[in-house]
Amino acid sequence: MLNYRNNPRKFIGVAIAAALLSACGGGGGSDAGTGGTGGGSTSAPIAGTAVDFYLSGATVTFTGCSNATATTDANGKFTAPAGCSNSAFTVTGGTDIATGLPFTGVLQAPAQSAGSTSAVIASPLTTLIAQNPAGAAKIMAALGLSSAGDPLTVDPTTNAKALQAAETVQQLVTQVSNILASLSKANSGGLTPAQAAQAALGALVNSISNSSSSAPFSLTNVSNIQSVISGAVVNAYTNNPTGLNLPAGASIAAYSSNIGALTAASVANQTAAVSTAMANITIGGSPADTLAALKASGVTATIGANTSSTSNGSLIAAIPASILTSTDPSIQSNLAQLGTAFGSGSSAAVTGAVTQLNNNPNLPAGASISATAVATSVQKTTITNYIQLAGVTLNNGSALTLDQVQGSVVTGQELTAKGGVSDIKIALNAVGTPYTGSTTSVNAGFKYVLNGNEVDVIINNVQLTFGANGNLTAATVPAGASYSFNVSGAATASVSLTNKGADNLFSGGSVDLSVATFLSKLTNAAALTSAQTAAYTPKVGDKVTTSFNLASSTSSPLGVGIGAAPNGVAAPGVSITAGSTTLTGSGINAVVVGN
Repeated sequence: MLNYRNNPRKFIGVAIAAALLSACGGGGGSDAGTGGTGGGSTSAPIAGTAVDFYLSGATVTFTGCSNATATTDANGKFTAPAGCSNSAFTVTGGTDIATGLPFTGVLQAPAQSAGSTSAVIASPLTTLIAQNPAGAAKIMAALGLSSAGDPLTVDPTTNAKALQAAETVQQLVTQVSNILASLSKANSGGLTPAQAAQAALGALVNSISNSSSSAPFSLTNVSNIQSVISGAVVNAYTNNPTGLNLPAGASIAAYSSNIGALTAASVANQTAAVSTAMANITIGGSPADTLAALKASGVTATIGANTSSTSNGSLIAAIPASILTSTDPSIQSNLAQLGTAFGSGSSAAVTGAVTQLNNNPNLPAGASISATAVATSVQKTTITNYIQLAGVTLNNGSALTLDQVQGSVVTGQELTAKGGVSDIKIALNAVGTPYTGSTTSVNAGFKYVLNGNEVDVIINNVQLTFGANGNLTAATVPAGASYSFNVSGAATASVSLTNKGADNLFSGGSVDLSVATFLSKLTNAAALTSAQTAAYTPKVGDKVTTSFNLASSTSSPLGVGIGAAPNGVAAPGVSITAGSTTLTGSGINAVVVGN
């Protein structure tokens, strides 16, 4: 399956954009359509399908036909009442037949005329377009869907890229809507689910539309998500002040910024978990076959677990309003730090971040946070049949737990490596049956930053072999596999290399990430000179910030989950970009000092 983030193309959807503009009269928002009921018209009524996966028993409201309604059948299909042949519409309620969960969001589509196209689609993608029909071309281009066809007529369940994007969009909107609902509840407001969803959708479309980058808009990037969350809080308050019910005397600018900083990392993990799970789905011969594949690979369970999560609401409830509304820069920095710790899933990181915030001398009188309350609200998505990240060894030193490693990023308690941080080994085990046979293929990403010099590398095929007891016995990058590099700082380069021979990354039950190996590839490709290579080589006393992640490869028979502990708690989401490729998977971040 093609990954839309890995294959950015120019959007050539002029015809699609023109069709949307003519259908919607160029207006904005879901109610922009000008169609009427059709009165005595003999035109056939609008027919279509509600997709998230399919919504059974949902209510479809035709806003251009005096709010006439219809109900979706067991496969999400609906037909407008007689005479309603031109209208925008919204979809609410019902049950997602993939997860079995009630649908609490809103799907929309801009005005459509019966008979002008095939049956219309209402999906998370058409919902984005309904917010800004005139910007449809840019929205689809930003999501990397230039080759996926017209979202108003193409069922996402028949297109892998569109399905991944649709489910990821819906997960992001759901998480942001849940945050708004939690804020409303905490402040005794009356924000409805529909109002929360609309505020979240508007913020997402605004962030996409205002993106100045030519690269696809990442739906799993923490910075992007922070912008969406902050914008959604502002939208909700602006559109319905009593619904959000801002704390007395609070600044909406400070409040929205603090909420975004506090929750973005956790939402990024939840969204990335869905995106990663969807990246390996093969579209079946029919929607029923696709649904069966989703369930068999555990994707629907991943989507359901994240959709049902109340972690961000619990985090917000654990923090006094006087802290959430603070305009003090040091407290705002502490909140951002706590958000990063919360997203890491590390109890050590959470405890350290809470301690730093509680020790802030500028904290409002009587305000403090319970580390226990925050730690217990950290989302612990449990997975089965996964690859376990069992530990980290730096330069052949003592093994470190993943909690220690994750905590180093937030608490500032750097890990110590004997020597110059030249070698990082990640121990892996197979738990259960995460794949078919003894060998599976994954994509791997590695990044490190040294004195402002950064190297990012993505390997598109690492073959992992496990023994009968689940221990790793081999890790190989086969001939023909590709490496993508980004280099910045002392040198600037973007390089893609094809392996001429196999590379061995195995060492004693671990994947061995050797800085020297990666630098030698760049040197051999003339991307770095000898002097530049020295600037990227860690020495004794150097501090290195590093990240590592794994994601299911397109060649894997099933989506392989990555777990951080023996009890199956999913590892945090980590995103690495090299060249035009972004790899979003599960893994670790760390700060290491060589001595």
